Amino acid sequence: MKVLIPGSFDPVTIGHADIIRRAAALFGEVTACIFVNTEKRNSGMFTYQQRMELLRLVCSEIKGANADMSDMLVADYAEKGGYSAIVKGIRGASDIDYELMIADVNLHIWEGAETLFLPSPAEYARISSTAVRELIKYRLPLNGWVPEIAAGYIRGLVDSGELDI
Repeated sequence: MKVLIPGSFDPVTIGHADIIRRAAALFGEVTACIFVNTEKRNSGMFTYQQRMELLRLVCSEIKGANADMSDMLVADYAEKGGYSAIVKGIRGASDIDYELMIADVNLHIWEGAETLFLPSPAEYARISSTAVRELIKYRLPLNGWVPEIAAGYIRGLVDSGELDI
């Protein structure tokens, strides 16, 4: 069974990596795909190419996981790609209303767009891309917030001046 994990991944966090890893273990094949999020269009710290490289690096360490990027609607991408389900991580109650609304919209677009929710473990409930961007902005350590392979790439971007912080 192959499933889709959509997101903006700006940047990919240790919580995202946990959901990707668990979904790959459950379903065998996972595509974590960066989609344009119209709600977050202007808040991105990383270019889409940088996000893609981060996601590719993280997925390379997870058996059965692949990274992709698309400007399609999630439901259209899932239908055209033959995905069995869309998987979303839930950190807490604040995520549920939004994700249920998005799941309903996806079902409206394609009746086969079933969404499955994986609850995040308690230790990742505080992890968010927004918090990671703040840590990067103030050049604080990223250990425990992003996978080590991603932290190394981010440090390289910051040190080279390629990341506009």
